[in-house]
Amino acid sequence: MHIAQDDIMQESYPTVLQLYKLALLVPQSTAVVERGFSAMNDMCTDLRSLGQQTLDSLMRINLYQEELLEEDLELVVDLFKNKKERDMPL
Repeated sequence: MHIAQDDIMQESYPTVLQLYKLALLVPQSTAVVERGFSAMNDMCTDLRSLGQQTLDSLMRINLYQEELLEEDLELVVDLFKNKKERDMPL
């Protein structure tokens, strides 16, 4: 049985239960943060300076690309199919 669902534990040891819940919030590794810094360093180099807004947008795309593609890919394809004018002005 999960400790948070145990009524006896909640009544007998409320402080221990609070500590347990707080311990669940502590990240087990810094891998996600390190990946974010690595991606930022790949995007923003000495030869390529990016504005804050552009860097923020690129970081969000990089970090959440799988989630965004899974949710919106069919919608984007449908919008493209239904769009009448596909020529790009030069």
